[in-house]
Amino acid sequence: MIGGITARVLKNKKLTIFIMVFVLLAGVYSYVKLPRQENPDISAPMAQIFIRYPGSSSLEVEKYVIKPIEDKIVELEGFDYSESVSRNGVGSVFLKLMEDIDTDKAWDDLAKLMDEVKMELPQEVSEITVNTDLTQTPGMIISLSSNSYDADALADYGDYLKNSLSQIDGVKKFEVIGEVQKQVEIIAKPIEINQWGLTSADLISKIQGANVSIPQGSVESQSGRIQLTVKNKFEDINYIENISVASSGITENLKLKDVADVKVVTDPYAANYGRNGTRTVFLVGYFEDTLNVVTVGKEVDSVMDSLNKNIPNDIEFNTLMYQPEDVDNAVKGFMKNLFQAVFFVLLVVLFGMGKKNAIVVSTAIPLSIAFTMIVMYIAGVKLENMSIAGLIIALGMLVDNAIVVSDAIQHHLDQGVDPDEAAILGTKEVSFSILTSTLTTIFAFMPLLLLKSTLGEFIYGVPFVVTVSLIGSYICAIITIPVISSLVLKPSIGQQKEKKSRIRQFYMNTLRKTLGKAKYIYIAAVVFVLIGFTAASSLVSSILPKADKSLIQIDIQSEFSSDIKKTEQLKDQVITLLSDMPELTNYYSSVGSNLPKFYMSVQYRAPEPSIGQLAYEFDLSKSQRFVKKEDLQAFIQERLRENLIGGSASTYLLDLASISTPIQFRLIGTDLERLDQVSSELSEVLHKTPGTMNVSDNFKSREYQFQVEIQEMIASARGLSEYGIQKELSTALLRQPISQIKKNGKHIPIFIHYDIEDKDEVSNLMIKSPISQDFIALDEVAEIQLDSQYPVINHYNGQRSVTITSDLMKGYSVAEVERNIKEHIEGSNYEDIQFEFNGMMAKLQENNASLGQLALFSIFMILAVLILQFHSYSQPIVVLSTVPIAVAAALLGLSIARQPLSFVAMLSLVSLMGIVVNNAIVLIDAIKFFCQGGMELKQACITAVNRRYRPIMLSTITTVIGLIPLLISGGELFRPLAVSLISGLTFSTFITILIIPNLFLSITNARNKWRRKS
Repeated sequence: MIGGITARVLKNKKLTIFIMVFVLLAGVYSYVKLPRQENPDISAPMAQIFIRYPGSSSLEVEKYVIKPIEDKIVELEGFDYSESVSRNGVGSVFLKLMEDIDTDKAWDDLAKLMDEVKMELPQEVSEITVNTDLTQTPGMIISLSSNSYDADALADYGDYLKNSLSQIDGVKKFEVIGEVQKQVEIIAKPIEINQWGLTSADLISKIQGANVSIPQGSVESQSGRIQLTVKNKFEDINYIENISVASSGITENLKLKDVADVKVVTDPYAANYGRNGTRTVFLVGYFEDTLNVVTVGKEVDSVMDSLNKNIPNDIEFNTLMYQPEDVDNAVKGFMKNLFQAVFFVLLVVLFGMGKKNAIVVSTAIPLSIAFTMIVMYIAGVKLENMSIAGLIIALGMLVDNAIVVSDAIQHHLDQGVDPDEAAILGTKEVSFSILTSTLTTIFAFMPLLLLKSTLGEFIYGVPFVVTVSLIGSYICAIITIPVISSLVLKPSIGQQKEKKSRIRQFYMNTLRKTLGKAKYIYIAAVVFVLIGFTAASSLVSSILPKADKSLIQIDIQSEFSSDIKKTEQLKDQVITLLSDMPELTNYYSSVGSNLPKFYMSVQYRAPEPSIGQLAYEFDLSKSQRFVKKEDLQAFIQERLRENLIGGSASTYLLDLASISTPIQFRLIGTDLERLDQVSSELSEVLHKTPGTMNVSDNFKSREYQFQVEIQEMIASARGLSEYGIQKELSTALLRQPISQIKKNGKHIPIFIHYDIEDKDEVSNLMIKSPISQDFIALDEVAEIQLDSQYPVINHYNGQRSVTITSDLMKGYSVAEVERNIKEHIEGSNYEDIQFEFNGMMAKLQENNASLGQLALFSIFMILAVLILQFHSYSQPIVVLSTVPIAVAAALLGLSIARQPLSFVAMLSLVSLMGIVVNNAIVLIDAIKFFCQGGMELKQACITAVNRRYRPIMLSTITTVIGLIPLLISGGELFRPLAVSLISGLTFSTFITILIIPNLFLSITNARNKWRRKS
C-alpha cells in the first residue's frame, strides 16, 4: 500500500511540490493567526454563592442559610465537593464540579436550584449572588493612581478609558475596580425620636413615601399625545433633610433633620486600593480567547496613547499585569529556542549524512511544523508555553522517519538502482517499521492527552502538539521525502563509504565479540537499572515549579472579623516592616478584598472586612544578600511572622497553576470547641517542623459579643413580640438600606441606623408597643450580656471543618513533613476527629494514579502494535527491554543534575516508553528482513546493526540536540523534562545497539531449541 502511495506521488512530482508549498504557506498563515497567551487556560468548574442575612449570628447563618443550600447543591450533576463559610450576617458557599462536566448546563441547573432554595430561606435574607467566573484571569490590569483625586474621580477617568477601549476588536470587556460607592447615611437620634413619639418604622415609611415615581400617563396636544411625568426632587440632600416626618398626633412641621443627621458618605465597608501608598483604581481588561492577544494589545496601546492626552498629568498609569507584553516575550523566547533547536538538528544531519541528505531530511521539519500549525489553528489550540515546548520536544523526532527513509533510499541508490525505483524500494522497505515506531511514540503520549484533571488541562498542549507533529512527520516520510530524494540524492562515492565504515568500527567490533555471549552485558544492564531506581528515592517530589515572575503576593488576615479599619492598620504594619528592603520596589495593596486577579494561580477570596492583599515587585539584582527568590520570600515571611500584631500574613511566589499548597489537611468534626483545640495543636506542630512556612488555618477563635436575651413572658405582657424587638434592634444597629436616589446616572443607596455607640445606649433603646402605644426601654424586656461566640464556621461537604495549610522552603520534602504530622496524629487522642490530607502529595498521587492507569493502556496499545508488526510475543519483549534502561538512566540523570521529580518530569518518563523503543523496532525489523533474505541469524544481527547504525545514531542525536535549548533556557518547568529525556535517550541508545541483537539472538536460539525438542 505504501509503495503504491509513493509510486503515485513520484508520478505526480509537480503536484506534490505544489501541495508542499501550499502547506508551508497555510502553516505561516495559521502561525500568524493563532491565538497566543503565556500559559494554558485552566477552566476549573467552580462557583461561589454569596448570601447576606443581616442581623444574624454565624450559628444562625449556618443553620438557616448555609445548611439548606448545601443540601440542595449536592443534587447538581457532576457535583464534586463544597466548602462554606458562615459569618455574622453573611455566608458563602464554594462549589466545585468534576472536570469533564458540561458547565453551561450545570450553571443553568444551579440557578434553578437557587430559585428553589430561596423559598426555604428566612425572609430577612436580602441578597443571593452566584459567581461562576472564579478562574477567569484578566488580560491586563492598569492602575490609575493619584492623591489629588478621590476614588470616584479616578473611577470616572477609568470609565472614560473603558468606554473607548471596550470598542476594540478582540476585547471582551473592561471594568473599573476601586470606585468607592457614595451613600446617603441617615443617623437617627434616639432621644429626639422618642420625644416626638416616633419609631424607626415611621421614619422609613416617610422617607420611602417621599421617593415615589408613579407613571402619570399622557395628554392630548396638537402634535399628538405627550407623556406626562412628575419631577422627582428626591436627588438632593437638602430635599431629603426637609422631608416631613410628623405623625398624625404632631401639629408642628417636624423635619427629618430635626430627628436625624443626613449626610453623604462613602461606603465604610468598601474595599480600597493603593499603589505605593497612593489612592488607586484599576482598569481591568479581558480579551477574546480566539484572537492573538499580542495584536489586540498593540491596538489597546494605540488607543491608550491617544486617550492619555485628555487625562490630567498628576494621574499616574502603571501596569500590574499586561498579558500582550508577557505573551509576546514568552512566545519570542520559546520561538528563539525552537529556531536554535532547528539549527542544531540541521547541523547534526549535515555532518552525519552529508549535504544532499541533509537537504532532503531537513524538509521534514518546516513541513511537519507547518502541518502542526494548521491543525492547531483548526482545533483551536493556542500558542503558549506548553504547545511550543511540545514543538521543541518533537523537533528531534520530526527527522527520525525522514532519516530512516532517506538512508534506505540512499542504500538502493548506492546499489545502482534508478532514483525513482530506489525511492519506492527504500520507502517500502522501512514503511511499516516507521509506522509502528510513530504509533508507539504517539501511544506513549496518549496518557497525557487523556488525563482528565487540572494538571492534564495545563499540559495538554505538549501531547497534542507532539502527536500532530509526529503524524505530520510520518506523512512527510512516505510522501515528500521520496519525491525530494529522487530529485536530489545521488549514489555515494567510495571514499564516503569507507569513512562511514570507520565510524561504526568500534561498535561493530564490540558486537562481534559479545554476540551470543553477552552475560556480562546483561548483568551490567540489570545493575544499572537497580542503581537508577535507587537514585529515585533521593529525588524531591513536586507538581509544578514557581512561575518566572518577579512578584511576591502577601495575603493578610486580621484577627477582627468585621472591622475594616483594623485590616487597614495591619496592611500599614506590613508595609512599614518591609520598607527598608531595597529588593522590594513597587507594591499594590487592597483592604477588604483581593487585588484584581493578577495571575492565574491567585486564589479567589470572597470580599470581607478582615482580609487584604499586597503584590510586591522585586529586583534581586539590587540585593547583596539574596540569590534566589525563595530566599527572599522566606526572609519576608519570617520577619512578618515575628513582628506582625493583630493578624497574620502569608507570602507566596506565583505558581504556574493553582493546584494545591504543599501541605494541606482538613479536620472534620461536630464540636467547635474540639476543632479549635485540635487545630491549634496541629498548627503549632507544623510551626515547629523544619522547612515549613506560611502555616495557617481557617478557624476563628471565639470573639466577645453582646447577646440580647429577650424575656418572652415580660415582653408579651407589655405588648411586644420577639419579632418586633429584633426588627427595631436591627434597624437601630445595622445600616439598613431603605431606598435609593438616582444622580448623574448612578444609583446611590440610602441607609438608616441609630446614633448608638455603647451598651448603655442599647439598653435604653425605646421600643414602641403597637398595642399600648407606650415606649418601653429594651432592658425592661431583655437582658444584655457579654458572651463569646465563634464568628466564623467552616464546612466541607456540609460538615464542620478546619483546613490547615503550609508552604515549604526549597529543598524540604513534602512527604517527610506529612509523615511527621501523621505520626503526631496517630500518637494523640483524636478519635473524634476525621482527617483528610489533600495537599501536594495527595494531588501528585491522584494524578500519578490516573497517569499510571492510562500508562497501562498505553503499554497495551504499544504491545498490540509490536505484535502486529512482528507476529510474535517474544520480540515485543525484546523491544520493551529498552524501557527500564531508559527510565533508570532518566532517574539517574535527574539525581545527578539535582532536578526534582516534578509532574513534568513524570510525563517525560511516560513519553520515554514510546521514544526509546523506536531504535529497537528499526533494528529488529532489519534483522528479520535480512533473515528472510536467507542470511544466517548471527550475520543478520551484525548486518542489521551496520545498516541501521547511522539512522539510529542520528535520530537520537537530533532528538537530544533539539532538547538542548530547553535544557539551557527552559527554566524550572522544562529543565527536569529535558534532563530526563536527554539522559534516558542517550544511554538507552548506546546500550540498545549491543543488547537488542544479543537478546534477539538468545531468545530466537532458545525458541528454536525448544521447538526441536518438542
